[in-house]
Amino acid sequence: MTPTSQQRVIRYKRLSITLGVIAVLIAVLAALGTYWLPGYAKSQLEIRLSEILQRPVTVASIELKPRTLELNIQGFRIDEKADNAEANTALFSFNTLHIGLSLESLKQRAAVVSSITLTEPQLHLVRKSKDQLNISDLLERFNQPAEPEDTANKTVIPFSISNIAIQGGRVEFIDQHENAEHSISEINFGIPIVANTGDTQNDWIAPHFSAKINGALLSLDGKLRPFAATQEATLTFKLDNADLTRFDRYVTLPEGIRLLSGFYDSNLNLSFTQETDKEPQIEVTGATSLRQLTLKNSAVAAPYQAQLKHLNIALTKADPTGKQPSRIKLHIDQAALTRDGEKEPALSLAKLAIPDITINT
Repeated sequence: MTPTSQQRVIRYKRLSITLGVIAVLIAVLAALGTYWLPGYAKSQLEIRLSEILQRPVTVASIELKPRTLELNIQGFRIDEKADNAEANTALFSFNTLHIGLSLESLKQRAAVVSSITLTEPQLHLVRKSKDQLNISDLLERFNQPAEPEDTANKTVIPFSISNIAIQGGRVEFIDQHENAEHSISEINFGIPIVANTGDTQNDWIAPHFSAKINGALLSLDGKLRPFAATQEATLTFKLDNADLTRFDRYVTLPEGIRLLSGFYDSNLNLSFTQETDKEPQIEVTGATSLRQLTLKNSAVAAPYQAQLKHLNIALTKADPTGKQPSRIKLHIDQAALTRDGEKEPALSLAKLAIPDITINT
């Protein structure tokens, strides 16, 4: 074998050994990332969060997939305080949190997240007294004033987050002070993409939110450009068949007046524009209505009930800031006032339509 051949063999051996070492290191790192790191992260997450929140925190499992850059956290749960009467009740929990990262982070030198999905998050709130919630201690702790930031040297971190979703969420509110229970169920939220990198600053972000508030369907659909020089936003707000008697205890009515029934519907559109160094422009259009409204007035010498079958207000153009006149249309259907003990109404109005009302504030 010639010296040149021997040198070639030696180089091949060194290259093979180097590649073998690299392969072993990659295999070890992959094994650590797959088997050891999730278990370690799980225990540390439980310990650290339990200390910070002063509540038991448990995690069923953490799964890390180095090949696909995916992270799954399953069975996350924060219980009430151990000394609480509801110690075994979950304060907050979720089924799965999935986070997918992208190799585009290296190419774009920005935080690029391909997907974030949170499934079945649940929050249990309890109002124990007028000013006391089961999370009051957390609100006080995390509401401490932050140190003023040096805006002159503040660095904007570029990011791009796609496919943000919350699926099947639920909030329960137990109001022990008012002896009432409320729920926000079937919570679904989604944003296709939000980013502040490059040309995306002028792109529209289109969030969607839907839920049921005590059974009444609520939906919010919008478009906004928060990172553009001229900030713009539009929002469609729809609420169907909201029972007002579920919330009357939180509104101070005049003494002797009680809400017996009433339902609220709305289909409103809000637009917002904020140009640099100019005041924001806000406009609301759409329709809002009250149905089957009944009020009882016991504060007068002759108590009575006021009933309204339907009140519809169409907003042709409304300015919530009061800087511009607002124009509305009003339609009333079957209003009546009946004294107690009487069958026939003392006053009644079959219909009333006012096609154009201008309100100056």
